[in-house]
Amino acid sequence: MKLNAVHVLVTSQSTYEDVDCFIWGGRQVGSVLTMELFDELLAQIREQGTIRQIYFEGGESFVFYHALETFIEKAAAEGLIVGIVSNGFWATSISDGRAWLRPLMAAGLDRLELTDAFFKGTPEEVFEDHPGFQAARKLRLQASLIPLEEYADDGEKGRVQPPLEEGEVLPPPAVEMDLPWSSFDNCPKDKLHNPERIFMDPKGNIHVCRGLVIGNILERPLIKILGAYIPREHPVAGPLLEGGPAALARQFNLPHSEVYANACRFCREARHLLSPRFPEMLVPTRSLGLV
Repeated sequence: MKLNAVHVLVTSQSTYEDVDCFIWGGRQVGSVLTMELFDELLAQIREQGTIRQIYFEGGESFVFYHALETFIEKAAAEGLIVGIVSNGFWATSISDGRAWLRPLMAAGLDRLELTDAFFKGTPEEVFEDHPGFQAARKLRLQASLIPLEEYADDGEKGRVQPPLEEGEVLPPPAVEMDLPWSSFDNCPKDKLHNPERIFMDPKGNIHVCRGLVIGNILERPLIKILGAYIPREHPVAGPLLEGGPAALARQFNLPHSEVYANACRFCREARHLLSPRFPEMLVPTRSLGLV
């Protein structure tokens, strides 16, 4: 396994109701990472040995700014390269952005990645003019910009469909569904066969892709979770590697539409149908504290 990074989901709370980085965030308070759990993660990273980078995201990690500062300080003390993924809501001006970033840099922040949620609905804006990005440049903090569609399940910029509760019907996407279901015969997202990064949510679940859980560090050490993950033998990752969401639907004889907008939407719908069968492997994002 080429694993060298872990993305820590600080909270499910966000500044937007319809935009997120990894999980479906909202303005209501949901799950929040505790210091105890984070300390446990650091101890297990130390034991695991190959992880060199740690990123904080959510939701929106800046919502819990002082906790974030402490998390960064602790991670930097372990010698980890520390980054943040954020929507940049806090940078209402370059000077404000600098004020928010300076303490985090003093704590050990190395990198900043900003999504374009800040400019959603205003295409005339130049993304590089994001005041948070400009503030990072002035402070000589390594910064990059991430189009939100890279995170969106449905490829719809600025929106990610919320998770489903049992029995709910997946609403139609804003984009036309025009590709046959059988054409989605590969997984275009995270490298399930040899992940370079994993995600940990505020409950301690380890995800190799959004909602696809391979263990919980409160129940089993990270090094054992990773050692037990044999992708081709995994009941969900295996079919996805073999033939994408189409293979997942075929193997489990899942009902499906004739056409889909993209592979991620098809995959998420299929995994939703499978979640009662594999509740520990297919954790809905709403189980992280959202209501």
